[in-house]
Order: sequence, then structure tokens, then C-alpha cells
Amino acid sequence: MHHSPASGPQGPDAYHSLDGRSVIVTGGGQGIGRCLALALAERGANVVVTAARDGSSLDETVAHSKDLLGTVAPLKADISSHDDCVRTVEFALSEFGDLQCLINNAARGISYVRETTGGQAVPFWETDADRWAETMTTNVIGTFYMSNAVGPHMIQSGFGRIVNVSTSDRSMIREMNSPYGASKAALEAMSVAWSKEAAHHGVTVNVLLPGGATQTRMVTGVSQRTPLPPEIMNPAILWLCADESSGYTGGRYKADDWDTEADPDTAALGARQPKQELPSIM
Repeated sequence: MHHSPASGPQGPDAYHSLDGRSVIVTGGGQGIGRCLALALAERGANVVVTAARDGSSLDETVAHSKDLLGTVAPLKADISSHDDCVRTVEFALSEFGDLQCLINNAARGISYVRETTGGQAVPFWETDADRWAETMTTNVIGTFYMSNAVGPHMIQSGFGRIVNVSTSDRSMIREMNSPYGASKAALEAMSVAWSKEAAHHGVTVNVLLPGGATQTRMVTGVSQRTPLPPEIMNPAILWLCADESSGYTGGRYKADDWDTEADPDTAALGARQPKQELPSIM
């Protein structure tokens, strides 16, 4: 099974800088996170995958990686704990000697919030307050904690890639989709600000989203549309973590617009969303 393009301009002859590159993928025990980790390991990257609760899922990710060029190392860690985030960075450095990339993928989905209502969508005044707060803590504060922990190393080394996994803009303002949509709106706002702060330090910050509901546990029983396969994110993450994306920061890339038959720069241009001078949420 191939986890990344097997031929063409984005095939195995592309992205040689990924060979030996050290990456953290949060939420790497399943779904999108597992797919991203395996795609990078297939190209020779060494990847730390984390999960907050299900350690067996990490073992499954490692088992899938056994024949790949890179090494996948599991770590049970919760991004809502700053101490765990610092421990994750220290683990990556001890395992691989360096750290170049962070993929903030771990998140709580709307299906988790709706567990308290039997899967039913409810307005904000009927939403379970604890689930709402926990989702915001994981998706927003946890992403900050992880980026805050890895940032000093990247800034000091003069190189880094931070990729924040987001969702479609329509999901951010969809009724009865709070707090998931709101948390991703906050994540994208943070990403733009961080990209400006890190721009002169060799560190890029970009957003990657599938382009629609994706077949993961986060959307089980929520979306009525045929979901996208989580592997749809793989071609874009290779470019975003490789040297080829140097200088491209503050971008928003839509994975289902990525043309795997095109040369990497053309594919990236086609998947990059137009820049907005002002927020277009309202």
C-alpha cells in the first residue's frame, strides 16, 4: 500500500529533504493523523505520533509503518497539558536528535460534544458546558501549547514547519456546530498571526484542511455527505513539510484541490486559497 504519490512529479523522486526529517504529528493514532504520519514516514521522515487516551491506536500506527523508510515512535500525551507538550518535544529530540516539523492535528470533533445529546444537534444554550470547554481547550489552547513548546527550538535552529489542520470555512459559522467550528476559526486566526511573527526566523506556519467532511471518528454520525478519505491530505503535507515550501507561509491549503499529477509548485498554487485582507467570518 502506498501512502503518498507512487509516481509522477510528486512521486518518490520528489521531496528528498524529508529523508531523515523529524516530525511530530499530534492525534497520530487514527484518521488523518495516522495517514499524515505514514505518508511522511514513507518518504523517510522520522515521526513522533501522539494520542491522549488510546495507546493501542498508536501501536496500530507503528505496525502500519514497519516497512517504511522512516521510523514512527509512539507517545501517549495530551495536548491540553502544557507539561505533556513539553515532554513530547523532549521525546522527539531524544529519539531523533532534532525537530523540524509540527503537525497540529489532534482535536475534539462535534460528535464528541453531541455524545451528551444522543448525537442530536442542539443550540448553544443546550450544549453541555463541560464538553464545550474541553473542546475549546483541546483545539485552541492545546494547539497553542504544542506550538509554544516547539517554537523556541525552531526559532533557535532557524528552520521549522508548523501545519495546523483545520476545517471548511462554512463549518466555522454553521449553526449548532459550536464549539468545533468556532475553535477552528480561532486556530486559523492564530495561524495567520503566528506566520507573521515567525516569518523572519525561517519558520513557516500554514493551514491544511481536507475540503469537506472526512471519514474519521470525529464526524461519525454527523455528516450526511459522502466523506472524503483521510488520505486526501497526504500529498499536500509532503510539500508543506519539505524544503520546496520554503518562503510560503500564512497560507490556507485545501487538500481536495491538490492535483497529484502536477508538479509540486503548481499543485500548491491550485490548492492555496485566496488571501483575505480582512476576516470574512461575518
